[in-house]
Amino acid sequence: MAMAREALTRLANTEAAVAQEGSDEPVGTAQIVVELRRSLSELGADAVVEERGGIGLIPGRAARALVLAARQAIGNAVAHAHGRGLHIVAEGHGDEGVAVTVSDTGPGFDVEAIGADRLGIRASIFARMAGVAGTADIRSDEHGTVVTLGWERS
Repeated sequence: MAMAREALTRLANTEAAVAQEGSDEPVGTAQIVVELRRSLSELGADAVVEERGGIGLIPGRAARALVLAARQAIGNAVAHAHGRGLHIVAEGHGDEGVAVTVSDTGPGFDVEAIGADRLGIRASIFARMAGVAGTADIRSDEHGTVVTLGWERS
């Protein structure tokens, strides 16, 4: 329980720092790609970040949520799959939205068996994306894990 409390505190502190990162000025897909590459570098991971689709602008808070949720997915891939087959795609849909996919070819895991105390996926991915009316989907099997994050203009 202490670890869960510590993780929640860390998450709250991160969220507070993110909230202070500035305004909700629109952010382009290219900037999201820059941030994803920075996350890879900071986590000591090696992967290609592919940029596809039409470059558009999305609200800054949605872009930050996408980057932070993707960073958690990248960290999980590094920790649990040793970064094996790590691949990241950022696909812009013009000003209508963006999708970020983080995949690996690790051993996978049972998504349904994630304990309530495991906040990395629940809070840092699902809740973070829900907080900006975005989406998060995680599929995993013995061939690897695919985390798909999205934000669409409503």
